[in-house]
Amino acid sequence: MKKLFLLVYVVGLLASSEAIVLAQEPLPGSEVYRQAERQLQALPDSVVNPPDGARNAPDGARNPPGIGPITTLINPLGVNSIEEFFLKIIQIVIIFAIPIIVFFIMLAGFKYVTARGNMEQVKEATTALTWALVGGVLILGAQAILEIIKGTIAAIR
Repeated sequence: MKKLFLLVYVVGLLASSEAIVLAQEPLPGSEVYRQAERQLQALPDSVVNPPDGARNAPDGARNPPGIGPITTLINPLGVNSIEEFFLKIIQIVIIFAIPIIVFFIMLAGFKYVTARGNMEQVKEATTALTWALVGGVLILGAQAILEIIKGTIAAIR
């Protein structure tokens, strides 16, 4: 149990340090910086270069009346919809779950071998194998389930 807690702690620490790195200002020439430049270029010219007579914003930037300083938000996740976000999460879960599924299938096989004909232990091994396979199908089928839900939502819209 301690090893599992330590693994979860380390993965969480790595994820949070990655989020801190992504939250910092992008370096010129990086992909995030280029993406921000493309987003800024996509803005209408009247927003980027306001007409004469526009009031000065507190930071000295010239903006149209009633519009504060221009702020662009950069998407650090690289996804454009909630469906893509869940798909990325499922892909990460699958990467971690496959070795666990294999371990539990091997554990069930080990239980079969060590049962030596004892019906109670054979029944326990059969239950372990059944649940390992059910869990594996659910985890590996999660991507298909997500696609079904995605298609249903698209049909409702």
